[in-house]
Amino acid sequence: MPLQVGAIGSGIRATVVDQDGAVVDLSGCTLTSNFFLRRPNDTRIAITPTFETTGTDGVIIYVTVAGDLPISGPYRVQFRHVDAPLNLFTSIAQVNVLENITP
Repeated sequence: MPLQVGAIGSGIRATVVDQDGAVVDLSGCTLTSNFFLRRPNDTRIAITPTFETTGTDGVIIYVTVAGDLPISGPYRVQFRHVDAPLNLFTSIAQVNVLENITP
């Protein structure tokens, strides 16, 4: 579902799976700036997600704050899981951000 420019409190969810499609248990992972957002103008920010539940289901969520979605267009998101000696990146997903109708 698309988001709107300037949206605050909107959730961006991701389920982390391995190469075989099995859910990755993230419960032992510390989530600090491991979610990356690339805007349509190619600016990039590191954002900190949280677990939607306990992390055993592989689901992470980031709730947008002021300034996250300043322009419309396709945004790209990617999660990085670091658990020595592993350093894994998820596939890149796209989130569409739509313009608002404003006077």
